[in-house]
Amino acid sequence: MKNTIGRRLMCILLVSSILFGMGTVHGALAAEKKIRVMTDPRIELLTVVQWMVGYWPLSEYDFAYRNEISEHFGEYYMHPVLRHYVMMWFMFGFQYEIPYALMLHLSEPPELQVRIPVPKYILERMGGEKNLNDFLELLRDYAQETKFMDFYEDHRLFYKNHTDAVSVLIAEKDYIENLEKFFGPNQNSYTIILSPLVHEDGYGVKVGNTMYSIIGPSRSEESEPVFTDPEMLAAQVYHEFSQSFIGPLTSQNREEVLRLDKLFNPIMEEMMYTGYYTWELCYTEHLIRSVMNHILVSDLLEEEIEERKQADYSFGFIYSEYLYDLFREYLDNRDIYPNFSDFYPRVLDLMQTLCELPYAPAYLKALYTSSNGVQLAWKDNAKDETGYRVYRFNAEKASYELISGTLDPDITYFRDTKVVSGEIYRYRVSAVGSYGEIFTNAIQTKIPKGKPVLIKQLNAEYDKTEDQIIFQWQYWFPVDGFNLYEVTGERKLIETIQGDRFSLMLEHPEIGSHLYVMTAFYKEGEGIVESLDSVRIKVEVIPEE
Repeated sequence: MKNTIGRRLMCILLVSSILFGMGTVHGALAAEKKIRVMTDPRIELLTVVQWMVGYWPLSEYDFAYRNEISEHFGEYYMHPVLRHYVMMWFMFGFQYEIPYALMLHLSEPPELQVRIPVPKYILERMGGEKNLNDFLELLRDYAQETKFMDFYEDHRLFYKNHTDAVSVLIAEKDYIENLEKFFGPNQNSYTIILSPLVHEDGYGVKVGNTMYSIIGPSRSEESEPVFTDPEMLAAQVYHEFSQSFIGPLTSQNREEVLRLDKLFNPIMEEMMYTGYYTWELCYTEHLIRSVMNHILVSDLLEEEIEERKQADYSFGFIYSEYLYDLFREYLDNRDIYPNFSDFYPRVLDLMQTLCELPYAPAYLKALYTSSNGVQLAWKDNAKDETGYRVYRFNAEKASYELISGTLDPDITYFRDTKVVSGEIYRYRVSAVGSYGEIFTNAIQTKIPKGKPVLIKQLNAEYDKTEDQIIFQWQYWFPVDGFNLYEVTGERKLIETIQGDRFSLMLEHPEIGSHLYVMTAFYKEGEGIVESLDSVRIKVEVIPEE
């Protein structure tokens, strides 16, 4: 038995040392890899065609290079390649990363021969192999007729200035190590392609064993494109290389992804404004943004990550929080999931599970916050919900607890009155269905230390028979109590009443004219915070005849 235990311990130690060694080797290999920064004539030729046909989106910034393209290529506006490109764009969805991925499968202009077999997902978005062949034939002719390579060579120094500047900035961050820490070790090389006409959001493409991050300028300055804003550059690099990892997985599972397009309906309107106007684009971008928030954890403060997550949600990426939490499971179990591709089926399973639930309620917000409560509202997207539930975070239990019961379907409002001035509260709301709940975003609000609302309905009447003044009032908000003051002459506190009482009998008042006000108050420390005075009430105390 002892020998058996000993052998098991040796095996455990051996496996542990191998895994540790693999991690060390991976870290060393990632550190040895360098990101190549370049321009590419294939991409520049593509963007010239896109510029001439009015393709969207392209860079919105004005600089001399755009004018030089217009001057050089403007006279060829009737070339048939332009019409062919527009046809594929509108009829088959030849847009976003697809045209860029195609170009990177080709040799350089003007030959443009297929160097790497064009995959099915690109052919589908071009309308088939015949359209591919026709397009390449026309594009070769366009490159020769316009003397494209002469234009490209004339701008070599312009390209070099930008690639050199970006190379310096890229060397300051461990991009590859951070990416592979999340996605897993691989044999890929990494290349950044700068292209002045590309939109700043850029594109991520994987061709063969090369990951490409194709990025445009973040602004222009003195008629020059600017690629060297450090924060923007970091976001572009992480975003596009993440796209290079995730995009192929989406393409490989495209039928399954498209089957989940129910989730697009509640956010379609928002996605139209952000440019992700198909479920496939929207789904991939959800993943990319959630991945980036994990990768950037080492660079940003916790509150900055929360701000990024809230911004993503406000742009319509309402499933990001689910994905962010799911990716925690991935990162905590890397011995089971060495690479992101190993974990990807869990992503599809999550989205399938969300499809079984009602449409997610969205855009939870606090309409108004005061010592009297928090007024919550949300957007009702669901059609088959059985009701809604409101949850508030309990710091002691480190979890959300139900505070509402199950509200009726189509309800979009709830008031939490059990609050304490000065405290911070976090909320989220769920739509309840037959198979579970689906949640809104979480929000946080602080209860201000304001005054209670003043008493608006105060009545007083003298009862001669009983020789007493009867006060009655209405008040709808929770307070600790009420103070009755007489303001004839000096202001004088007459009575303090508990907050759950709404009447008072003042016995044997002095004969004459009296003026009263009442305030509501809640306790704070050893003192109180009072409302403004109520309407003044005049009471005449007349002796019996």
